[in-house]
Amino acid sequence: MILANRKYNTNAVLVMLFVMPMWINFIIRSWAMRDVLVFLGIGGGEYPELATLLGLTYNYLPFTILPLYSTMLKMDKNQIEASYDLGAGPVTTFFKVIVPMTMPGIISAATMVFMPTMTSYVIADILGEGKVTLFGKYIEIYFTQNIWNEGSFLALVMLALIGISVLVPKLLTRKEAKVKGVGIYD
Repeated sequence: MILANRKYNTNAVLVMLFVMPMWINFIIRSWAMRDVLVFLGIGGGEYPELATLLGLTYNYLPFTILPLYSTMLKMDKNQIEASYDLGAGPVTTFFKVIVPMTMPGIISAATMVFMPTMTSYVIADILGEGKVTLFGKYIEIYFTQNIWNEGSFLALVMLALIGISVLVPKLLTRKEAKVKGVGIYD
């Protein structure tokens, strides 16, 4: 919301700050993140789950911010002002006006982040130092050990999960489109 309400010149700078790290390979970003976490005392194998979580967040946060940002730019600010004029507080306005208007961006961001994080195992290897095993790592282990049946089955399960993650939001938005009267007091 902060990004969408800025003036144009600072807007472009803030967007560039989120986009520029994506120009660097994610393996290099992960190694740099590992060095920063070791310097802070979080990395180095002491807190592998936290280090992996921070690394995944750092690597995939731009994929969340950009769809939300583009959706919030298209929001009708008059509806937010009308919500306040009709007596709604900030929390009610957020949940009854802003969230429904940004739902396409939320669904897009969730889909764009869910799919790559399901298959990401390199970040967990680098930051978790082999102590954190994600779903994609199991597939890699089975395939490198020539256990093709289990690896193929897990890949099929992952494909099904990703397919469900794409279909469920479409069904939800289709159902929401049929509902009339989205507003503060509904």
